[in-house]
Amino acid sequence: RIMQEEIFTRQRLNAEDFDKSILTYASAGIAISITLLTTIIPFKVASYLGYLYLTWASFLSAIVATISSFYTGNKGLDEQLEFILQNQNKQSFWDGCTHVLNMISGVAFILGIVFALIFFYKNLNKDKPKESLF
Repeated sequence: RIMQEEIFTRQRLNAEDFDKSILTYASAGIAISITLLTTIIPFKVASYLGYLYLTWASFLSAIVATISSFYTGNKGLDEQLEFILQNQNKQSFWDGCTHVLNMISGVAFILGIVFALIFFYKNLNKDKPKESLF
C-alpha cells in the first residue's frame, strides 16, 4: 500500500512538472522566435514564413492543450470521486481526455521546436529563395 501511494505521488508530481514545462517552454519559444525576428532575421527579409507560422501554431497548440487538460483533469477527479462513493470500479472518461491532451501538448511542443529549427536554419542559409512559403 505504501509503495502504491508513493507511485501515485510520483505520477502526480511528474504530471505537474510536465504541464509547467510545456507552458513555460512553449511560451518562451514564441517569445524567442519573435525576438529573433526583430534582431537576427528581420521579418521583412525572412523567407520560409510557413515554418514560422507552423512554429507559432504548434507552440500555441501545446499551450491550449495543456490548459485544457487542467479542466479535463479536474472533471476526471470529480467523476472518479463519484465512482468511489458509488463503489464502482470504473475509469473516468475525462482521465482519457486528459491523457490525450497531454500527448497532444507534448507532440505539438516538439513540432514547434522542429519547425523553429527549420525556419532559422533555412533563413541563416545564404542561398534562399525570397518567395517560398516552405
